[in-house]
Amino acid sequence: MGWKASLIFIDNVQTTNNDQNILSALNQEDFIYTGDATFEEALNAEKDKTYIASLNNVLVIGTAEAPVLFISDYLSDFEKTLADYFNNSEICGITLQSNVNHWGYGIIKNNEKIRVSAGNYAMPLIADYGTPVEEERDLLSKVVTKEDGSKVFIINNEEYQYDMAGENLVFEIAKRYTGHALNSFDNPLQNLTFKCYEKSPYFDNTTKASSPGQLTLSEAKFIALEPEQYDFKTVPLKDSDGNPADLRKYAQTALHNGACNPAYVFQLKPLIIIAYAYDIDCIIPLYFPSEYQPPFEPILNQRLLTVNLYGTNNNLLSEDLIEGKNSTNYWKNFVPHIAELYSDDTAIIEQKKAEITEELWQKLPLLAKEYFQVNPNRYRFGLNGYSGFPKVYTRPQTPNQAPKSNPEKKWWKLW
Repeated sequence: MGWKASLIFIDNVQTTNNDQNILSALNQEDFIYTGDATFEEALNAEKDKTYIASLNNVLVIGTAEAPVLFISDYLSDFEKTLADYFNNSEICGITLQSNVNHWGYGIIKNNEKIRVSAGNYAMPLIADYGTPVEEERDLLSKVVTKEDGSKVFIINNEEYQYDMAGENLVFEIAKRYTGHALNSFDNPLQNLTFKCYEKSPYFDNTTKASSPGQLTLSEAKFIALEPEQYDFKTVPLKDSDGNPADLRKYAQTALHNGACNPAYVFQLKPLIIIAYAYDIDCIIPLYFPSEYQPPFEPILNQRLLTVNLYGTNNNLLSEDLIEGKNSTNYWKNFVPHIAELYSDDTAIIEQKKAEITEELWQKLPLLAKEYFQVNPNRYRFGLNGYSGFPKVYTRPQTPNQAPKSNPEKKWWKLW
């Protein structure tokens, strides 16, 4: 069976680097954590997915397209960004697809391309730049130049074209960073657990939050917030094709990329939480059905964290919002996700709340009072997939008594 590989190795990586910084260096800020993965999945990375793991002080990244950029004698813009960020590291990209005899690798050190070698079935040796590194030399010692100028490998008295032996060169290059050939029985990469990050369809990275949540989704809390348990047949949130949105990815996107803002418990039974949006200088009251059991015992006036996605809403202010005098006048709707109801990253949540000024915390009850004077008994439904819709609920006694929202509206195209 043929091999397929698309990996980046970064040697001598400092322990202070976290995955978010790595994704930024890869220009993948819009990628969200979607779970753990195996080495085999990382090795055969799909488009729009990135896999990250560490082996001692070596960072191992599985990504579909970037390693091909290493196959040149100059630094691409992508490589420059990566080399600048990991400026004390050696960086290597390997690419392999044995069914078409495609192979290649490029090595960067001290912001310079020091070695490139690559080929395929049509062109057995496309690139051969720089001085061979130690891991190549044994195989390269078996190369002979024929009378026509072509180069071949002579192994056990058998002749092999460069593209046929290229796979073995790629296998050996991995030894430089892991201590073992890529195809060796005791390859330590086999035992690594990779974190999978996937490009979110619900994030537009043309604008970025000044204080993004960078939180991960708790599976148990997500399930508790699933609308299906309340007998809803259709979730109003749609994707770009008009199909029901992937609520898990939507929540992951909000927690990771959304803007951190203050929220507080306004009422206990039923649970109502006031969520604030700094960029519109306004609040949204979120209603939770009595059947929902929050993962903590709420306390009246308890301070919480909301992580907001924003939308321009065709430049029309959402009908239930009261835009404040400190609004940026750009965003016209926001979608709050109460962090404590979605994530177990308590330390990050508390840190984000500590960064909010006391003046802003004190402002929330005043905005809530103003809101209910204009919109008495008006609330948005707080469950995942619903909190972006202003007309979903007006304080129903049970969810089944509530009118459904217009399913054609799409709040998915936010940040």
